[in-house]
Parts: sequence; C-alpha cells; structure tokens
Amino acid sequence: MNAHPELIEITRLNHRINDAVSDLLGLSNESDTIVTQSGNMINFNYVGRGTESIGLSISDQYSTKTRTAYLTETLSRLNQIKAELAA
Repeated sequence: MNAHPELIEITRLNHRINDAVSDLLGLSNESDTIVTQSGNMINFNYVGRGTESIGLSISDQYSTKTRTAYLTETLSRLNQIKAELAA
C-alpha cells in the first residue's frame, strides 16, 4: 500500500497547525491579545486594536493542491502571530 505524498503533506501540515494553535492558546493574555478556538476557527481579539479569525482547514471538496496551499498559508500566518505575541 503506497501512501500519496500529497496526503502525507496535508496530514503533516494539520499536525503542525494543531501544535501552533496549542502554542497560541498558551500565549493568550487578557490585557493584550485574547486567543480562543471554536471548532475550525482560531480567533484573536487584539484588545483595543481589533480582531482576526482564521479558518484552520478547508473542505475535502477542494483539490489536494489547493488544500496544501491553504494549510501552508495558514501555518505561516499562525507562526507569524506566534512570533509577534512571544516578542
């Protein structure tokens, strides 16, 4: 049984996104940035500055290429926010 490399990459990205979400939830701070997760969404409330919500995945109805690109961009944004919050 041969696994498709594209599906392995999607699984890897999903695991990395879950790890990043866990890290971000740990960085939540009521006086600066409140981080919450609700289902497939992670929400950031930048106290006094606005909000941001990011979908953590997209439907399997999209092509593998599109899903991989979306997950890659999502992981990049989560890592960017994590770096900003940890600074």
